[in-house]
Amino acid sequence: MRKLEHISQRLKDLVPIVAILVGMAYFGYHLLHGNNGLMALEDLDQEYQVLKEKADKTAEKRLALEIKVSGMRPDNIDPDLMDERARKILGFSKRDEVIILK
Repeated sequence: MRKLEHISQRLKDLVPIVAILVGMAYFGYHLLHGNNGLMALEDLDQEYQVLKEKADKTAEKRLALEIKVSGMRPDNIDPDLMDERARKILGFSKRDEVIILK
């Protein structure tokens, strides 16, 4: 009987330790693989890089368009650009021009 009490007491002493170890394993797993874990952080870094590249390309396109549009402002009209746009929109061409369709 005394041996059974000794085993029972040892098991009661182990319960908090096992609970702490299970808790540490649970939180450790979620530290790595959870929604806000280290693996998710790597995925977010990769997504950030892709979006940054897209933003840089879009900024370059916008700058090119702004330069092109600046040639059509009333205070600074570029005659060649205006002629090109008018011909494209209206569909006009001169008799001696060669038209290459893309």
